[in-house]
Amino acid sequence: MLFTNVIFKVFSISPLISTFYFTVLIIFVLGFFLILLISGVIKSYKLKKENEKLESMSEKFDESEDTYQDFTEGHLYGGTSKDTKTPEQ
Repeated sequence: MLFTNVIFKVFSISPLISTFYFTVLIIFVLGFFLILLISGVIKSYKLKKENEKLESMSEKFDESEDTYQDFTEGHLYGGTSKDTKTPEQ
């Protein structure tokens, strides 16, 4: 109840703003930006960890690259593979 009274009094139009209400307003604004700052730092930390994880996966993938194997020599393509016979025409 006290909180809502303070909020209504802070935002009411009055010619003089007392120090108490000004202090309360500053504390609310500071709290809001502090929450934004903390959430930004946490998000940045999570993104950095994910980036490191993806870079290590990329390095492992680059190391394990195999040579290209021609897949068109299979029996479905009628190639000249040793294991398959070409259809006679």
